[in-house]
Amino acid sequence: MRGWKYYYKSFGHLIENWFRKYRAYLKPSCYKIYRLHPVQLDFGSPPVSVIDLRSTEILTDAGRYFNALANGLLDAGHQVYVVKKFWLLSELTKKKFSKVLIDSGRIQFIDKKKMTDSDSEIDYLWCDFQSSNESTRSAKITVHLSLSSRPVKGRLWMPYQMHPAMSGLPSDDSKSNQNTRRYGIFFIGNVEPAYDSEFVKSHHVMTRIQVIEALIDKILDPIFYEKFDRSRVLDEHDQRSLFLPQYDLFTQTSNGLIPSENYLSTLGEIDFVICTPGTYMPFAHNVIEAMSQGCIPILGYANYFSPNLTDGINCLVFNDDTSLILAINKASEMGQEERKMMREEVLRYYDTNLKFSSFLSRIDGMKNPVNAYYYG
Repeated sequence: MRGWKYYYKSFGHLIENWFRKYRAYLKPSCYKIYRLHPVQLDFGSPPVSVIDLRSTEILTDAGRYFNALANGLLDAGHQVYVVKKFWLLSELTKKKFSKVLIDSGRIQFIDKKKMTDSDSEIDYLWCDFQSSNESTRSAKITVHLSLSSRPVKGRLWMPYQMHPAMSGLPSDDSKSNQNTRRYGIFFIGNVEPAYDSEFVKSHHVMTRIQVIEALIDKILDPIFYEKFDRSRVLDEHDQRSLFLPQYDLFTQTSNGLIPSENYLSTLGEIDFVICTPGTYMPFAHNVIEAMSQGCIPILGYANYFSPNLTDGINCLVFNDDTSLILAINKASEMGQEERKMMREEVLRYYDTNLKFSSFLSRIDGMKNPVNAYYYG
């Protein structure tokens, strides 16, 4: 049963969306932006994807969801177009991660009438609403995207992606499935009071603050780090040790970090990663980043994946302090052969379910139009 927090958040989204859409008309700079981005007269070579948005929901969090959708399509070799609207262009150029794509010139704009009147059939039409029959007829496949913060079983989910700031970082694919990794168990991610989120607690998932404080309280002799140095002299216990960032219990903040330029390549040397939630949803980008490098996730929200992750096969699951410590101890004591088998399952799951190309393949096998969800 949906509680008041669900309806409160939905109402907040409605008001925020209305404000963002109409404030653009009051700013002279938005008219200049609109003129600087002309519409494309012809579609490029197929496959062609057109994104037609009615709301600003997919532009929340600095445009990272729009970035994930558009980048996923571009990486799959699609020509990507956005239906040009005054308020939408204003929002796209205001958000950090959507602006990066607009400024890159990799995304073009198209007129709504051109899209519906064109003789060239669109391969994919991506909407955040139930589009009209006219729009649906203009595309081979129409995908209706809906925002949700809770899993809906039996429904198609657009896979969560790496954080846009991390997706272009160098990694070392040769280490993704190496037999032995240098480090055992890592807690990754910034920590600040906002991560003690009541919204996350309402999902019956431990928050980032609760996890790190439980680990500090109950794990004997973890290795604390500020700026993690991969060149450090390895201790014989590193493959079984728990690495935690320096954490201040009074301010609920950490100053431990893995340098961004080494982030993905460092993950490629870690066996287990404790993947904790964000602030407004149980999911966070860190679990996707970790799994992409073959790290075995230790997490409290395996049921938020579609299909679910499986405890002991491709993850270790916890739901409270006691099961968290049990999962850490199990990871620490696990032998190299079992770690390797679990890592292979993690990589298999990632390739099959989390790569954007796999999502497109599932869409191709479904009846048109397609309803899909994304987390936010």
